[in-house]
Amino acid sequence: MGSIKPYETAKGTRYRVQYTDADGARRQKRGFLTKKQAETWDIDNSAALQKGSWINPELGKTTIGELSTTWIASLNHLSEGTAEVQTSIWHTHVEPRWATTAISTIKPSYVQEWIYGIDRSASIVRQAHSCLAQILDIATRDRLLLDNPARGLKLPRKAKSPQVFLTFTQIRRLAELAGTKGVMVWILATVGLRWGEFAALRPRDVDLVRGRFQIDRAVQKTTKHGLIFAEPKTHERRSVAVPRFVCNLLEPILAEIDDPNALIFPAPRAGGPMRTPGHGGWFEKMVNEALAEGTLPERITPHGLRHVAAGLLVSAGAHVKAVQRQLGHKNAAMTLDTYASLFDGDLDHIAETIDAMNLDEATSPKQDDLDVPDPMALAVV
Repeated sequence: MGSIKPYETAKGTRYRVQYTDADGARRQKRGFLTKKQAETWDIDNSAALQKGSWINPELGKTTIGELSTTWIASLNHLSEGTAEVQTSIWHTHVEPRWATTAISTIKPSYVQEWIYGIDRSASIVRQAHSCLAQILDIATRDRLLLDNPARGLKLPRKAKSPQVFLTFTQIRRLAELAGTKGVMVWILATVGLRWGEFAALRPRDVDLVRGRFQIDRAVQKTTKHGLIFAEPKTHERRSVAVPRFVCNLLEPILAEIDDPNALIFPAPRAGGPMRTPGHGGWFEKMVNEALAEGTLPERITPHGLRHVAAGLLVSAGAHVKAVQRQLGHKNAAMTLDTYASLFDGDLDHIAETIDAMNLDEATSPKQDDLDVPDPMALAVV
């Protein structure tokens, strides 16, 4: 326990607590209005010292801006594009509000108020919060703070993008409307690649005999270097199944490419990786025609064809783990969360199976109904 002593100020008597910290240094806490307040603080402080949870109050003066350099350096393990996005979030939304703030002064209510005040999409708000929370995680790991005031707060829900699921007839019509790019529609709608993964495909990544694509890189957009090749999202390198008819469509295209490391679908003019089709491009024109003739129920994007592929996989009876591997999700929980509605049929199957079990039980002959000789009678000679 520390020692409590009064001292005089212009506003009257105050109390201070003198104590020895975990490193053996003498410290004091001043400004208590009453001796009782000082005693209460001393009890809590002594308990923290004994439990090893004591935090040096001087370290609490460290600012978020000072810790941000450590956080930015930790982004090196991310792809260039992802790191750029995270750094931009820091400079745009977090730095202006928190850079000069001492970490010991941050309260959960302050962070919550800041979250509510960011007038951007739920996705941006969640990214901004994550940035601040990760920086404060550094403070807690380094024993600058006992708890992270940015954790456990209410965050806006991300609105799920609409998912359009198509039949083979609808996909076939889209491919027809796409003309020479029809094979691209088939790949996206049946294999389920992300656009960046599709744009990075090389002949060496294709096994026509086994019907497989090897996905070990993706095209990524960066501010500094433009389009680059990076690891796939979630770093999940994988082998994915390709329908036989899609392999047949690819075969003559691959036959025209001599270099196994060349892009299968390069940009028409620049020759490098193909960018995601934008406004006024071939994909939008295809979709507009399909909408006009009633082929599509609503507008769809290149990424939306990935959802179409997921729908086909589930309809074909693929297990959730197989769907996860095909799509490159980090885990099956992500697949279930993204495509929960597609697996509703499993509930129907469960109910039907239990009904069938009950029916079998109800219609199967019972022991009393069987014409079986009495075993005791058989034992009598």
